Amino acid sequence: MKTYNVFYSVKQGVSSEQVSKLTDEFIAQLRTHELVESAASSRIVNKGNFPEMPDFHLAVNFKDQAQMDASFHTIRLSLMTTYPHADLMRSVADFKVTFSESLSDLPVA
Repeated sequence: MKTYNVFYSVKQGVSSEQVSKLTDEFIAQLRTHELVESAASSRIVNKGNFPEMPDFHLAVNFKDQAQMDASFHTIRLSLMTTYPHADLMRSVADFKVTFSESLSDLPVA
């Protein structure tokens, strides 16, 4: 399993509820097109020793690299500049991305 992790904060003047709604709609759109396995969004409630961490986390799971590549390709071609993705991107700040994979998918040494 491959995971696309997005960390972000809400721009000043935008409500957390609006960003949550846009996020849910975007994930539903990806699911409709069968571009993701699953996704979960959350608010960071305790930043521990990482105060610079943005306020929200979205984890989008893909079954493999091929599905991730297909998803990103489709988003770039047809979803990047349309609702809800475009509105979502205009509503967030401090946008940080990481990629991870399940440890069970890694080769055993």
